Amino acid sequence: MDYDEPLNSGYGTALVNAMERMSESDRTLAFSSRKQLADFLAHEPSPLQRGRWDRAQGYVTEESRYLVSDIVSSFTDVLAQAGATTEAVYVYGGGAGPIKELLHPALLAAAGDIPVLYLDSRYSRHLNREGLYLMASALQRAATKKSSPRKNDPVAA
Repeated sequence: MDYDEPLNSGYGTALVNAMERMSESDRTLAFSSRKQLADFLAHEPSPLQRGRWDRAQGYVTEESRYLVSDIVSSFTDVLAQAGATTEAVYVYGGGAGPIKELLHPALLAAAGDIPVLYLDSRYSRHLNREGLYLMASALQRAATKKSSPRKNDPVAA
């Protein structure tokens, strides 16, 4: 079963909020877009950029803590809806990668003895696309079997 509870914000919102705070308090941390900020933080900085990188990361980490709190709150609501039927939780895609160090331990604590599997974001597009394809194929096969029963199939007759 798939339970979800959409959030009104995500990692992009955390980046935008961090950019707003940076523009107000540290003029040396000027980014033209959240993508530019995310790209800046995604790579190990040079020794000359280390100070700016650390300060920018600090702003983003602080904003990400709010996001993680919202995610964990929604997660516990979803677990309550699913009841004891939850066997495993998968986390992948979106902004899950950049906040893994904060999010994964928080989800593990909230999940108790339910495994929380954190998948590398490189696989999320493939998983989503492949999952949709597999589901569509299964539905098509099921629809075909219902509409054209085989001659010697006692179950279909």
